[in-house]
Amino acid sequence: MDQTIIINGSHRAPLSNSRRYTKYLMKFLKTDSTELLLNKNNYDEISKELFSAQTAILVFPLYVDCIPSILLGFLNRLEKLGEKYKSRPTVYIIINCGFIENEQNEVAISIIKFFLKKNGFKYGGVLSIGSGEAILDSPFRGMVRGKIKKMAQAIEHGETICIKTQMPISKWFFVQAGNKYWEIKGSSHGKTKIEMKTMEIK
Repeated sequence: MDQTIIINGSHRAPLSNSRRYTKYLMKFLKTDSTELLLNKNNYDEISKELFSAQTAILVFPLYVDCIPSILLGFLNRLEKLGEKYKSRPTVYIIINCGFIENEQNEVAISIIKFFLKKNGFKYGGVLSIGSGEAILDSPFRGMVRGKIKKMAQAIEHGETICIKTQMPISKWFFVQAGNKYWEIKGSSHGKTKIEMKTMEIK
């Protein structure tokens, strides 16, 4: 049976939204799949797993309009270790961002695609998710689950795919809802709205 590995490239991998997306993906995938949580101490171990797999899926959040530094470090190491291995898996991407617009992910997606092409990997496709911090806890969660299911089907059939999704709401409403969320979050930790607007907040 073909082996599929799912690499979580979030800095807070065990408690990340990326892991929530991974759990949905593993639920829909019918192929043998393994989840791997990336950290700075397991680059070599995960690289070995990647080169022995038929399919690899990178799941990560957008960080400052780019890929997380922990994932960047892994890619640098992967490039060096790649000289030892002849085989290359097909690589898919699932990326989510806190902005409502999924197009905010485009720079990070381009970086990954460039890396894959340069190092001889086949690019399988992407699921680009906007409003990723909130969509899983919103009435629109079924929408993103449906997109993940579609992604899983494409992976199983070895298809190239590009899927984009985000909350079907206005930017104004998204910002207002976000502000309200953080006000409540701050209040639960004894912080006022004014305090949260300062650089002193931790």
